Amino acid sequence: GRPTRAASLRERDTYSSSSRGPLGRANASYTKPKPPWRRNLCQLVVVSLMTAVVGATLQLNKLSVLDGAGREFGMEGYVGKTSFLVPYALCKAVCNLLVGGLADTHGRKPIALFGSLVGLVGPAVVLLFCGVAFPHDQTKAWPFFVGSSAFLGISQGITWTSTILITIDLCGPQSRGLASGLSETVGYTFIAIFAEVYGALERSTIECGWYGGTVSENGSSVQIPSNVCRVASGSVCVTPDDFVSECAGQCVCHGYAVAPFALQLALAGVGVAVCAGFLHESNPHEFWFKGLVRANSHRGVPQLA
Repeated sequence: GRPTRAASLRERDTYSSSSRGPLGRANASYTKPKPPWRRNLCQLVVVSLMTAVVGATLQLNKLSVLDGAGREFGMEGYVGKTSFLVPYALCKAVCNLLVGGLADTHGRKPIALFGSLVGLVGPAVVLLFCGVAFPHDQTKAWPFFVGSSAFLGISQGITWTSTILITIDLCGPQSRGLASGLSETVGYTFIAIFAEVYGALERSTIECGWYGGTVSENGSSVQIPSNVCRVASGSVCVTPDDFVSECAGQCVCHGYAVAPFALQLALAGVGVAVCAGFLHESNPHEFWFKGLVRANSHRGVPQLA
């Protein structure tokens, strides 16, 4: 049968909307604009590289400090081995709280660059004081070894949060979930990758041996290794894999404050170079508009309500 008037009108409207541009004008060549993440793909690669550097340095620091606490510095208790978490967590928590407002006020790139620069301090301190100044004095080197985690917390709290904000800017307000997921995926992927990198680095650079001297066992002094340590380790202390907790302070492994932190320093340098040389300000309109408002307010120019 003949189509109804309503069906004819729907067909006409469908044809009209498909052949008109966003302003309703006839435009046979009109194409839907690309989503923001496609237009900003190069900058997304840059910010993802920065996130990867943060994830890699986090894993290297965490594993080297955790393993070095027992194997090189002789920490036997759980509290001693995990003491690096206190300065790291406190500094990261404070930075996470502040970085959003600072990035809105001063711009994303300056804050991200500051966080990347702080990332250079931690490994540099460890290499200087643990590797050069006190290479064989574990008592004096230990505070610097653990304290480096504070700089890691500041760097990660500022840089990773800034990269999340930048990724959201680049992906647009309609793709916040994609932006957050992308940043987390890249960061934790490189955390996983650098767990394997750390294992290879540990096997190739860390050397272990018996610490000469005596140790107290059952109220008397015995030659190292003690009977308990000898039974647990099979009297073997050559590689990090030979270490057992019963031999803490007796089977000593050297190098946890050198090679892993040298790699951290190199990666942090890459992060600074990428941020300074290739990252663009992702929120320029709001950043410069606020700066203009502040400048005009100082000159007495009346502001819009």
